[in-house]
Parts: sequence; structure tokens; C-alpha cells
Amino acid sequence: MPNVVDFRKLRADWLANGNFIARALQRQLRSSEALLIFQGFPRHWLPLFEWAGAPWKHSIEPLEYVPLFSGRTEDEVVSEIAKAREVGQLRLLAEVAASTEIILCETLQRIDGRVSSFPSPEAHTNLIRLTTWHSYNRPDVRAFDATLASFRQTRPGVLFIPCAKARPYHYSRSHRRLMRTAREAGLALDQLDTIVITSLGPVPQALWEHDIVRRYDTGVRDIYRLFVQLKQLLKGTSYAEAWDLMSFAPYSDIVRLCYLDGLLPYPQRLENIKRRNVPAYRASKGPSVDREFL
Repeated sequence: MPNVVDFRKLRADWLANGNFIARALQRQLRSSEALLIFQGFPRHWLPLFEWAGAPWKHSIEPLEYVPLFSGRTEDEVVSEIAKAREVGQLRLLAEVAASTEIILCETLQRIDGRVSSFPSPEAHTNLIRLTTWHSYNRPDVRAFDATLASFRQTRPGVLFIPCAKARPYHYSRSHRRLMRTAREAGLALDQLDTIVITSLGPVPQALWEHDIVRRYDTGVRDIYRLFVQLKQLLKGTSYAEAWDLMSFAPYSDIVRLCYLDGLLPYPQRLENIKRRNVPAYRASKGPSVDREFL
């Protein structure tokens, strides 16, 4: 019979930093058997327990107001969890819940830092919505960094271009238009490694059809994380020229910082590419429309 972790009897310091519960859920993620039963926890913890495969019972109303969970019965929250599981977005619901409460936020962060694989088959089939800081800490998203480590320079120059909603990127109409503009400006594209700068990370052309690249979508960007990824990608390269064809100003700033760090030659630009401080999305006219930011 699994031991019971009673919320009412849990030491305040064990709960406060999320470490105790994170370690318990980490062990549960690695086990096919129930190790502990979490009893009497506030209902916004239930998505995390369900995502981790941890049994629970007798949930309670949140002690303080929690958006989306306060005022809802246990049955209502369980129904919401079932809907999320059915469409393969239970992890997303756990992230939404974690964003409402500091201790829960810390707990999910610690779990993600300790596991290297995703506990649910949903990771291999559905859209990856990068909507919070937690999203970028998902094990399957972090694993993409290991894939980037395999990048090797293949051409004397490098070209940085913006990402697009259409995947793979070479299916994007704006991508093709941008490449046409570059060729007309005299760029020898066959002499340039093409790297798409995305919120997921820098994506070399060889990875444009990678599963994670094809399935992610986001409205939240971690600029510092991207800077670290790009620096790591460029280590060991010796490009003779670099071109920046991006219009999102923070992404261009990252490329210039890599130049200042000695990882790139000075990034050149085409005169007709304007800069924007926020991504510009085209209005959607239907699911088949190629919406992208430039």
C-alpha cells in the first residue's frame, strides 16, 4: 500500500521550495507502480499529479484565489483534466496550473530539471505550445539542444533568416520570397549555411524537418536562452561572411552580440529589410493560410 502525503500535515519548509514533492514526483515518473498518494492537496495541483501519474485523493478548494481552479468542484477539475488528456495537452494544463502559484511553479521547474524524457505519449503527436517559461523547460524541448550540438559548418558563409508558421520552412511563401530577394541582391546562397532563428532555438537547414521543429508554436520568446543556444551553435565555426535577413530586432541583436563575442564576422544586411521590435503576424483567413512573422 503506498504511503500517504497529507497536505495538512506536510512540513511548511518541505512544501515551500517544491523540492520534496518534486523528488517524489520524479520517482513516480520513473515507476509503473504507485509510490505515494497525495491527499488533501488544493485542486490546482491535480493536473501536475495526473501528468506525473501520481495518485491523489480528497482534493480541497485552493487556500487562496487561483484563477481557473477556485470555485470549481473536484469533479469539474477532473473533467477538465480528462479533456486535456483526450486531446494530448495534459502537459499544457499542468503548465497553466503551475503559472498560477509560486510553489507549484517551483515544483514543476525542479521536476523538469531532473527528468530527461517526456512521461506521456502525447509528446510525439501533438502541437507543442510554448506559452510560458515552463514550456521551454519541457524535457522534449530541452532535448533539442542536444540535437543542435551535432551542427557542423558546411559552407564558407552563414545566412540568418526569420522563422515562419509554415513548416518545414522551405514550404513558406515568405521564405521563398526572401530567398528570391537575396539572390537578386547578389548573395551566393549555395555558399551560405542557412540558419533559421526561432523561439525554439537556431535551426540549421538540416533540422528543418525535425519532429520538434515541425510541431512547436509560440507567442513567448526567451531571448537570453536563444543567445546562449546560438553562441553554442557557432563555437568551432569560422565563417568568412555573415548575413542577417531578419526583421525582428531582438533576433538581429543576438546575431550582433555573437559578432562582438568573436563568433561571427560583422553581420551584413540588405537595405530593404525593415526592423520590428515585435513579430508581425498576418491576419488568418483560414487554416490553410501561410501565416508567419518576418
